[in-house]
Amino acid sequence: MSPKVYLIKVPHQYHIHDRNWPLGLLYINAFLRAKGIDSQIVDLSGLPQEQWHLPLDGDVYGVSCTTPDFHHAVRIAEILRRQTNATLVLGGVHATARPAEVLAQSRFDIVVRGEGEQTMFELVTGRPWEDIPGVSFLYEGEIRHNPERPLLQDIDLLPPPDIRDLDYEQYVQPVLIKDPASRGVALITSRGCPFQCIFCASSVMWKRKVRFHSVAYVTRQVRQVMDLGIRYFFFCDDTLLVDRRRTKELLAEFKRLGIVWRCSSTTHMMTPDLAQAMYDAGCRQVDFGIESGSDRMLRIMKKASRRAEHEAGVRAAKEAGLMVKAMLMVGLPGESEEDVRETVRFVRENDADMYALTVFVPLPGCDVADHLDRYAYPLDTSIPYEQYFIVGADKKTPIVHQEKDKIERWRSMIWEAIGQRATLDIIYQREQRQLQCEAV
Repeated sequence: MSPKVYLIKVPHQYHIHDRNWPLGLLYINAFLRAKGIDSQIVDLSGLPQEQWHLPLDGDVYGVSCTTPDFHHAVRIAEILRRQTNATLVLGGVHATARPAEVLAQSRFDIVVRGEGEQTMFELVTGRPWEDIPGVSFLYEGEIRHNPERPLLQDIDLLPPPDIRDLDYEQYVQPVLIKDPASRGVALITSRGCPFQCIFCASSVMWKRKVRFHSVAYVTRQVRQVMDLGIRYFFFCDDTLLVDRRRTKELLAEFKRLGIVWRCSSTTHMMTPDLAQAMYDAGCRQVDFGIESGSDRMLRIMKKASRRAEHEAGVRAAKEAGLMVKAMLMVGLPGESEEDVRETVRFVRENDADMYALTVFVPLPGCDVADHLDRYAYPLDTSIPYEQYFIVGADKKTPIVHQEKDKIERWRSMIWEAIGQRATLDIIYQREQRQLQCEAV
């Protein structure tokens, strides 16, 4: 008899929209179902704790969380531990980066580190824990860390996530930030990122290796969604455009499919020819990780692009007709007020359509968090993980730096330069217009 598995998505209540597409869990769910496992996703998005309805007939519960959601995962484990004898599993970036801490501070039995599909299958089908690569668990009061599981070399072997496994219409939201009619969903066509940005925890999951779905696999995914009447897509890969030959093939297929889409990119990849080809293939918005207008800071944070490339990338995208979202960050190790002024000058001199600004948080798994002394980062250790979000529904996201007044002043300087191009303000105005139209 197949074990009953529930995969639980915790709330992200600091987000503008909490009902976000749980792609990681959808991949695991599809993998387990393809192996004959009775698996189901339980989405607690947008729900306060008093409205959580957790099924109690499971044999295994898999929970995935990021760092600011860890307290929700802890609470879920407490509820389930009181009412079931099931195996409780935690996965995701936070669990991968801090497995011993998770096991010491929660009621979870076992942690899945890194890629979760095969590991979860072995867990739910009864393989002895000591024989499963990529897990950490308690054994006779001691924490054991098994060797890492090698990354799956051919990710086309994974069954594609089936959006019909959920009430997908709840997740459809505008893909293009300025266009309320661009209602679509997010997909991912690759795993991993080759770059070394010191603020990013991606490498703890993917080891700075990029693995691509084939163009044929991506096409099948897109067609499956298009069959439901959806033609807008956000390809949320870390590095969608990193392989130029594959990019050319993808763009040809996207053009043939007739979809409208958005993606993220680094500016040093963005040439006028590529920007025009993207537009011709249906791309209408590109998000650039600018981070800073200071070349000194870009070197410190190990960004692949420099200010001149930022300026050229924004210009190329705009001239091709693409909307540009520029993402900035303040409060990184070693930053000075002059560096902040360079960012202000960049904002004033470059014509991005919208800007997002975050305050740096040393998320577990990023290089700064793992080497606080090396970077001399003055972390305020009194601030709990639930305040570690960098993208929230408010311009006043938490500051974990000890010199809060200084960071707040720098943040205000940049927001003033951004003015009416703030992404949060644009989204708010878009939604207000939508409400007014619905009222009429």
